[in-house]
Amino acid sequence: VNLITEIDAGILVLILPDPSENLTEQENIRISVMNNGSKDISGITRVYQTNDEIPVKEAYNQTITAGNSAYYTFTTKADFSAKKLYKVKVGLELNGDAIAKNNEMTGYTKNITVHSLPFYEDFTEETSILERWSVLDGDEDEIVWEYDDSERDADGGYGCAMFSYGLDGADDYLITDPIRLEAGSHHIVFYAFPDGNSESMKVLYGTSSDPGQMAQLADYPIRFRIEKNWEPYVIQFTVPTAGDYYFAFNAYGLDGLYLNLDNITIGKGVYTGTPDIRVHTPLL
Repeated sequence: VNLITEIDAGILVLILPDPSENLTEQENIRISVMNNGSKDISGITRVYQTNDEIPVKEAYNQTITAGNSAYYTFTTKADFSAKKLYKVKVGLELNGDAIAKNNEMTGYTKNITVHSLPFYEDFTEETSILERWSVLDGDEDEIVWEYDDSERDADGGYGCAMFSYGLDGADDYLITDPIRLEAGSHHIVFYAFPDGNSESMKVLYGTSSDPGQMAQLADYPIRFRIEKNWEPYVIQFTVPTAGDYYFAFNAYGLDGLYLNLDNITIGKGVYTGTPDIRVHTPLL
């Protein structure tokens, strides 16, 4: 039996500005509100809160008829001018609303920082990927790189980037925010291990965040080992022209299960540290 309550407003969509290096103090927040009930509704209060700031509340007195939706753009602009991650929570307040669980929604955007060298990422926080990375679902299966703390990481603690392969394989990217590089020799060091099967991963870089415009630095078989040891990988490469560059880690293939990534370092010069292993030098 499909029971429809008389009064039930819910948020369908939250629209935030895309992450950018140029967000301002005058950014729009927009929502779509659905009237799921059997009666027309009006007198809704819309609310948004960024991070831990004081919530902004605005009245919306127009009527939304039963079974229909309406878009609303907050008149109070959001200040996203500082270089950081923004957690935006939106909500509805309506007298007599029978179902509260659909009255809130949370989204993220960020004013992107251009990082300097050395760049280091150990994924110690749940928001690490949101703060300094983006993900691209290349095969459009709604499975992407994500934070994971269910396994020991490369330091013996908890917290890494993890990709879980879908039934149809993978073509998914974990992409850094821009990193400023000088012309000349550079290196990448990272640790990886597959959980349950051998995996495949490419490493790319370029001046665009689009992997299709990047150059391939390496293509690795990440081999499964029963002892689940984190294995180090080192890439030595030469930057032809100074500028802001993006790096992408691409999990791909058909037979994977889980691929874990941790302790990523991008630095200037020839790699001379530990681990003392074979260094991959791409031919670009």
